[in-house]
Parts: sequence; structure tokens; C-alpha cells
Amino acid sequence: MGFFGRVKNCYKEDKLLKQGKYLEAIEAYDKALEAKHYSDAGYDMMIWYNKGMAFGNLGQNQEALKCHDKALRADPKFVRALYGKSVELTELKRYDEAIQYCDKILKLNPKKVKMLIGIGSIMCKAGEYQEAIECFDKALELNPRNTELLTIKGSSLEKLGKHQEAKECYQDALKYCDKSLKKDPNNSILMGYKSLILEKLGENQESIKCCDKILETNPEFPLVWYIKGLNLEKLEKSQEAIECYDKVLEIKPDYPEAKENKEIILAELAKQHR
Repeated sequence: MGFFGRVKNCYKEDKLLKQGKYLEAIEAYDKALEAKHYSDAGYDMMIWYNKGMAFGNLGQNQEALKCHDKALRADPKFVRALYGKSVELTELKRYDEAIQYCDKILKLNPKKVKMLIGIGSIMCKAGEYQEAIECFDKALELNPRNTELLTIKGSSLEKLGKHQEAKECYQDALKYCDKSLKKDPNNSILMGYKSLILEKLGENQESIKCCDKILETNPEFPLVWYIKGLNLEKLEKSQEAIECYDKVLEIKPDYPEAKENKEIILAELAKQHR
């Protein structure tokens, strides 16, 4: 699904979304819809779409779906909302429905890199890693320097035990991410990718630095807390890792990976004290 990429800057309210300030963004969208300071159906459609992105990043998938549905009422072929809906359906483990929406998008735009990434991500969620890699390779033919794409392809290769190929993907992803950050050093989405890539490459201290930089301005970013927890686990700082996972679950209670990792650490600590 794309771990950080569900963000699109449009009108001034969307700056909050791009910065990862999702609760503030939702509040700003609600005010904009109430004020109707644009008498433009296209503007309302974008508001609902971006509001859905904000809810999705907060893990409020049902609310996100409602927003995308409202955007699609204005235009049933609105590709961004179709994609947003496929992402949320994936999060809800409704994979067959999610793929149906991806198929609709590909019919409208068969060379849309984001949609190929979306379908590949859904395949990953369903455990179909080889099929996912095929989608990613098609997308890479169109955009060989896409940080998100290289990162999730690397993750899929890892799942198949192809660790050297995965490492090469991560190294390429880091190179292109750093180039993008030189142009936009305060982009929390790019910083999020960098923290994830560094964690994958075993650069745990550097990854934690990236996480901390993001969390200074956006303390409600569950994925970043999760990545920080992974790093702390690898550094054998169990208690600090648990605190990170607790923060994840405080923000997003239905985050199964954080819950599982916390339970594993607690079980190991219990064994040590027997």
C-alpha cells in the first residue's frame, strides 16, 4: 500500500497533510467544507479525497472509505479516490475488493506507476510476493528511481529469501531518497522512507535519528514509532522498544505488528526472569 505515500498537496489546507499533521488537516478540511469558500465541485472532491488520506494515515480506515466514497460521487472515475479506496480496503483485509478497484484504475490508466505499486502492495498483503514483484518491475520500467517502489520491492525480495537482491534495492532506494531530500529536506514522507530503508540496511542509529526528526514535528505518526521500535529491538533496548510499540498502539490500537512485537519482547523478558 505504500507505507508514507498517501499524501497529496493541493490547496493551502493540504500543507498540513503533507507535513503529516493529520488531525489538524482533518479539522482544516471540515472548516473548508463548512465555509464553502470555493463554489467548485472539483474543490470539494479534492477535499474529501485528501480528508480520506488523512484518516487513512491515522488508521481510521472506515472513515477514510466514507470520504473516498463522497469524492467518487462527484466523479466515479476519479483515479486518486479509487486508489485511496483500494488502499483502505487492503488495510481492512478485503483484498478481493481492493484488487477490483485497482483493476478499474488500470483500465483507466494502464501506465500509472502508483496503481502498479498499489496492486503490488495488495499482493504483498495477501502473501503473493512473486506476483507483487512482477507489478513492481512493470512500474520500475516506467519510473526506475522511485524510492517507495524500490523499498517495497526490496521487502518482497526479502520475503522470498533473496537477501542480496533486496539489499541492492534498498541501496538504490536510499540513493534516490537522499537526492530528493536535498531538494526538500523537511519532507516528512521522504524522511519516513529514509528511516525505513536505513532500518532495513541495519543502520539502526541513523534510522532512529530520522525517526526522531520526524516525530519532533509529527508525534502522531504510528509507522515512524513502529520503525523506531524495530531499531531499538535490534539494538537490544527492549524497554525502549516496548515504549515505542505502546505509542503506536495508543495512536492506532489496531496495529497488529506492534502488538505482536510487544508480546514477543514481553515473553522473552519473562523467560529471562524465571
